[in-house]
Amino acid sequence: MLLIDQPLTPSFMLQIIVKIFLKAIVDTQTAFNTGKLNDSDGKPLSSSYPYKNLSNKADKDDMQEAYDLLQEIRVYIPEQFKFGNIIQQKNFLEFRQNWELKISGYLNQTRAKIINLINKALTRNKSFLKNKL
Repeated sequence: MLLIDQPLTPSFMLQIIVKIFLKAIVDTQTAFNTGKLNDSDGKPLSSSYPYKNLSNKADKDDMQEAYDLLQEIRVYIPEQFKFGNIIQQKNFLEFRQNWELKISGYLNQTRAKIINLINKALTRNKSFLKNKL
């Protein structure tokens, strides 16, 4: 499961437990670094080259920024737990209605940035490949 495949609901509830949520981030970062995408059980789903092997500097920079945003989320979630702004319920995370933080909004905006960065790199490579054929 990739983090970018998991849209957050507009409510303050996320129907996923924190360990799975954070593991999805780690799995996505691992896929970026190794080029190997595994399912939640560690079984291979797909593979390619790691992003650092890309020849276009803009592609590398965009993928590095996407990786860094994932890391930012990885740090943010445990911090919000510590401050009591995210509470682990039995089967979901509860985002407290803290209008200053707007946790779900922040996570959705960051997710959108990550998707945009990846799409820019993919679009540039699609154009490159089309010109080479």
